[in-house]
Amino acid sequence: MHVLFFAKARVVAGTSHVDVPLEGASGTVGSVMADVVRQLPALESLVPRCRLALNEEYCDTADAVKPGDVLACIPPVSGG
Repeated sequence: MHVLFFAKARVVAGTSHVDVPLEGASGTVGSVMADVVRQLPALESLVPRCRLALNEEYCDTADAVKPGDVLACIPPVSGG
């Protein structure tokens, strides 16, 4: 599964994306993000504040994922 990072998440992660193998044929958004935090511990405090989008649609951590899906981690932004 491909996980994309935007804005501050990209800076903190030090990369624009990571690939996370799924256990079995599927999993949940929450389990994927837990794997991401294990790979990139610097994201631990930021991830809970991020919006997540699965295949370009906002999602919840309980939503199912499957191989080939794309998950985006979008941190809070401000500005005007």
